[in-house]
Amino acid sequence: RPVLAGDYVVVQVKSRPSGEVEAYIKRLSRRTERWLYLDQLNPAGTTIKIAADTVVAVHKILWPKEIWGG
Repeated sequence: RPVLAGDYVVVQVKSRPSGEVEAYIKRLSRRTERWLYLDQLNPAGTTIKIAADTVVAVHKILWPKEIWGG
């Protein structure tokens, strides 16, 4: 399923300069060619931005009703 604004996601990011991959669970606010804007869950109301060229993958978190229906 495509990832849309408002979806909860796992974002895998390659950190610089070590090259290690880190993962974040956030709500996708918006996405541009250069940036991912993610809503911070705690504290609420904070948005962070991550450079798109550091993103390894974005995975949508599925809720039970999305998996099994209902």
